[in-house]
Amino acid sequence: MRHKKNEVKKLTADGSLIGIFPASYSNFGEKKIQLEPGDKIFLYTDAIIEAFNKKGEMLDLKYLQVMLQEHIHLPIDQLLEEAYQHGLEFSGEPSYDDDATLVGFEVLE
Repeated sequence: MRHKKNEVKKLTADGSLIGIFPASYSNFGEKKIQLEPGDKIFLYTDAIIEAFNKKGEMLDLKYLQVMLQEHIHLPIDQLLEEAYQHGLEFSGEPSYDDDATLVGFEVLE
């Protein structure tokens, strides 16, 4: 998330999923970006965007990005908690069906 531009930007790189394949079959790409003070990096597992509500609708990446944009001003620890709770509220369940991991950091001045 770019603090100065107040935007959520998806970072992508080529490669295989972590933990799916043996190391000998894995291939990871690399990309570089310049981070600035206030920028936040937000990493998540698929459980966060694959939560389903009672209507069978899935909380996808689009909805996660909207939630992040609405809460971009929060410190990273609060943003992580908000994202975690957002998925639970969407699903109406007390916990996720799959492993749910969120990791983030904020660039300080």
